[in-house]
Amino acid sequence: MELEKEHDWPTLCAEFQVMSAWTLWCMTSFERFQTINERDVWMGMDNQPMALLFLSHHWDVPDFPDPSGQQLRTLQSLVKRTCIVIRTLFTDRVQRLASVPKLDKEGTLQAEELARRILGYGPFSGGNAVRDGRESRAKIREKLQTLDPESFDRWMLGQIGLWVDYCCVPQPPRTDAEQAIFERTLMRLDDLLSSSTVVALRRKGDDYAERAWCVSEIWLSAKQSFARSLFIDMDRVRENLPVVVPSPPSTTDPMALGVLKDGYESDREAFRDAVARWKTTKGSLEHTPPDAWSAYRSLQGSGFFALEDDPNPARRGIEVVRSLSTGMIQHWWMSDVPVTFNLTEFLYQTMERDGLLSTDPSDRIYLGLLLSSAGWITALRPFFRTCMEAFLINRGVLEVELKPIAPELRAILTSVRPSSPAAWLSRLSTQTGLRPEERVAIEMLQRGLTESPLAWTLVQRGTS
Repeated sequence: MELEKEHDWPTLCAEFQVMSAWTLWCMTSFERFQTINERDVWMGMDNQPMALLFLSHHWDVPDFPDPSGQQLRTLQSLVKRTCIVIRTLFTDRVQRLASVPKLDKEGTLQAEELARRILGYGPFSGGNAVRDGRESRAKIREKLQTLDPESFDRWMLGQIGLWVDYCCVPQPPRTDAEQAIFERTLMRLDDLLSSSTVVALRRKGDDYAERAWCVSEIWLSAKQSFARSLFIDMDRVRENLPVVVPSPPSTTDPMALGVLKDGYESDREAFRDAVARWKTTKGSLEHTPPDAWSAYRSLQGSGFFALEDDPNPARRGIEVVRSLSTGMIQHWWMSDVPVTFNLTEFLYQTMERDGLLSTDPSDRIYLGLLLSSAGWITALRPFFRTCMEAFLINRGVLEVELKPIAPELRAILTSVRPSSPAAWLSRLSTQTGLRPEERVAIEMLQRGLTESPLAWTLVQRGTS
């Protein structure tokens, strides 16, 4: 996925309601937005967070996400462990192991990665830490010198921002003002996701990778790496178990198996080394925290996986964006006559075929449009974005009249082989070609679509 620009905190502050981890820590159950809003606890310009977390989770019942309280306790455990890990990174080996004996415990591994990002280390710290890493480290060091551990954790929890849907967006029934907040949130949800660390709460055998909301949240937050999101097995956190290390890859192709086995062993060794450094380093890890999470995520991707076994829960989101973009190339760009297209039906059928579920069927349409508006083909993004905004206003049936692209641009699509919609999706997604004639054609098409943007007419009728 193309790397998007980061969004600064003042902009996000104006768009979204975000609570602190301290507010969450004080809860005995997830509190409804309308209840929290009355207390005016939202983080703002005067208390900008060092990290912004977005909770991605499946609601256990339709009207309340967490009747058992397990999701809340898992999230509370994560932010508390993050505070403890940050403290121990500034201590020597003896003190570190007294507080956190093992790094590879479920929840602790993820907390250490979050601590690294707060301190400004790693490729995912820039978009997640509002303050510069050096500024965060200096502030944390100052607080560690003046506060006892309990007081430090209380302060640190106030530096972590959290966005939880039930708590941070108005729940039904909504007033007109609350409905406006709700719609604004949906309009700009991709901005929030691209600037957050997504924390996905999972259970073994759950349907997270089939839920349209969950898959969309992971995909939109991923940018160039799916290691950016943090996945936590709630049952393993509760039982204080170590993370599950994936088994070696398996395939019937002997050549592929050799390559994959080498990659697996390399990733496994990197993970072991990172975990071991937590125990063996004698001094402080303030400037060299272990990079165990990225090695663990690489280890999960070392094999070939069928769709139902792929540890990457965004797999179905990738398939949806691919299907929708390919369909537009086929029905629109390769047609020499105007085409009237029922976009709602096309979106619904695609989401259905790729196995993405939602309690509200209309959410599939919104999420399909949201995913595609952040897709790989730049020229298609404004089309999907405009359709998404129109759908949110009325949630009616979207019909579009797709006007043909210029004949000289359409001719480019058949100028190189293969000339299928799937081949052109690949070429325009990677923006490269294997052969010189491919590279020339891609450049000409991209330049032409910039100089002569796509034209369409949107018609909305009834309700979907």
